[in-house]
Amino acid sequence: MEDGSGTMTHWRCIIIRQPPDGKTIVVHFSMGEAHGDRKPQITEVLDCLASDVAGSRDSFEDWCGSYGYDTDSRSALRIYRACRKVHTQLGKILSKAERKELLDNTDRL
Repeated sequence: MEDGSGTMTHWRCIIIRQPPDGKTIVVHFSMGEAHGDRKPQITEVLDCLASDVAGSRDSFEDWCGSYGYDTDSRSALRIYRACRKVHTQLGKILSKAERKELLDNTDRL
C-alpha cells in the first residue's frame, strides 16, 4: 500500500493476555518499507499503542493544541477518537495501574 512516502506493510495484531484472564484485543499496525518483510515485535506494537494513548488522555482541544491540529477539523477528531479507542481497548487487557506503567515505562524506539 502506498501512503505517499513509500510502501507500507499493514498488520492485524492479536494481543492475548496470559491465562487465567486470556483477554484479547485486535489492533492494526503499519510499518514503513525500511523494516523489510519482517513481522512487528510486541514491544514495537505496545510502544506505538502507548504513544497513541498518551496524547489522547487530554481533552480534544488540548490534544489539538499539542499536536498542531485545528479543533474545527473533522480529520483531527477522527484521529483523536481512534486514539481514545486504543485507550479503551488497552483497558480490556490491562488494569489502570498496568496502563500507567506501560505509558510511563515503554521506551520510545
